[in-house]
Amino acid sequence: MASKKPNVIFVLGGPGAGKGTQCVRIAEKYGYVHLSAGDLLREEAAKPDSALGHEINEHIKNGSIVPVAVTCKLLENAMEKSGKENFLIDGFPRNKDNVEGWKKAMDGKVNVQCVLFFDCDEKTCVARCLERGKGSGRTDDNEESLKKRIVTYNDSTRPVIQLYEKENLVKHIDASHDVDKPLLNPTGLHSDWVLIKRWHMDDYFLQKDDIISFESPREPGIYMIKRVKALENEMIYDTIKQKETQVPKGHVWVEGDNKRASYDSRHFGCIARGLITGRALYVIWPPKRFGAKLTPFNDDDDDDD
Repeated sequence: MASKKPNVIFVLGGPGAGKGTQCVRIAEKYGYVHLSAGDLLREEAAKPDSALGHEINEHIKNGSIVPVAVTCKLLENAMEKSGKENFLIDGFPRNKDNVEGWKKAMDGKVNVQCVLFFDCDEKTCVARCLERGKGSGRTDDNEESLKKRIVTYNDSTRPVIQLYEKENLVKHIDASHDVDKPLLNPTGLHSDWVLIKRWHMDDYFLQKDDIISFESPREPGIYMIKRVKALENEMIYDTIKQKETQVPKGHVWVEGDNKRASYDSRHFGCIARGLITGRALYVIWPPKRFGAKLTPFNDDDDDDD
């Protein structure tokens, strides 16, 4: 492994909770190495001449858990091979035996920073897996295997969450919404990512100073986070154009807290309510700032937004 003791964050949740999707986003943003225990096991299982791979394959097909010594060895090898220091371990530990095996094999070798728990209802998880199975080629994304995997998850993995909760390591995340839209949105403020609460716009009364997530009006598919500064029919002073602007019906005016660096309504105009995807609740990344409230920043702050 790297000369410095590696940092590890466990990422847990039911099948289809979106663990892998969000891990990719965190890895891209913060430089963590994403290690999926399941992917490592499947890669080994795909090796035709591997006796270990044959053993793994049987467990995957049956929806049972692979012996912890095998998984720990694959994870340790992957960390050593990467030469990096920060890791997201997705889908492990899955039961108390995994926890004990990990401590036996890795205690003193790594720093476990926290456990990100992606909590999602069973119906949504199953639907996502079945949809994924249409093109993933995974042998376990079918109804029969899913039933076994969910039973295993409820009986074995949820107690692991409870175990780590006693150590105050668990960070709960509501993963029930669409995983194709970002759950963790970068704010640009202190490099924080925040938890987004999604809603039907007709059911939520938008207020000034709400921090919202929305799709860029100029770059479809790109999501931004800004603060609501004016609501429909209100007047607001545009500090760039140096004139007052009235917000049209069905729109809001948004700005970043660091106005000197922010790309916001002063550049692309008002935001249609239909582009808004949710309201930011609190900081969820990095782990040391988990739960921090989102408060306005001073315009003299040098952070980019």
